[in-house]
Amino acid sequence: MAGSPLIKEFLFALVSCGELTELNLKRIENNPTLKEFFQKPIDIEINADDSDEEDEIFERRTTFPENQADVNFFIIRYIEKEWPEIELCPRPAGWVFLKKGSRYTEHPITLHGSERAGSTYSGTVTGTYSDGNNYKISLRGKKFKDLDALLCIV
Repeated sequence: MAGSPLIKEFLFALVSCGELTELNLKRIENNPTLKEFFQKPIDIEINADDSDEEDEIFERRTTFPENQADVNFFIIRYIEKEWPEIELCPRPAGWVFLKKGSRYTEHPITLHGSERAGSTYSGTVTGTYSDGNNYKISLRGKKFKDLDALLCIV
């Protein structure tokens, strides 16, 4: 499916959580009225500040820390509390997020950084979208929903 990675990831997330069937996904992709969304990339910038939603609060914060020395351990605490179905597997370069009881996921997410204070990769997650495109996202200073959007497809 060509087009916007945001739209594609959203649709694949709907299928993976059971809100949309594969058949309906194909019907959406082939719908002539919606075809333009799958023909060319669409740049969409979502400004969370314009939203009427109330920001999630965790440990008296609404965003991940910006300090490189603190961010990974904060992210780990956040996942352990808010995403109990996600297992954190330590690796030399950081931590891999998996569904509990699984040793494999099709689109793993890796939290990079080391226990050394000031690691330049601390707070950075990488992975591969279902369309094969790679991503690298720094969570430092970002709202929790940025990580939540990735974790819902693990």
